[in-house]
Amino acid sequence: MSILSIPHVPFSLSIDGSRRFFLRIGNRALHVCPDYVTRNRTPRLFEAHAGEDKGSWELLILRRWLVTASLES
Repeated sequence: MSILSIPHVPFSLSIDGSRRFFLRIGNRALHVCPDYVTRNRTPRLFEAHAGEDKGSWELLILRRWLVTASLES
């Protein structure tokens, strides 16, 4: 469900009830959700990795929130 959309501007924001949201600005998509993977290592404030697709990346914040950015074609 898109709760915010502006005509003639490539922008949208979607929020669902399980603490995750999806933001699209132009051709860039940003997905934020809780991270459910068990990680057995020293906690860091931020961990960044390149994504599987070209131009995408992942950021783990406080070992709790996963932020994924990708390019939409």
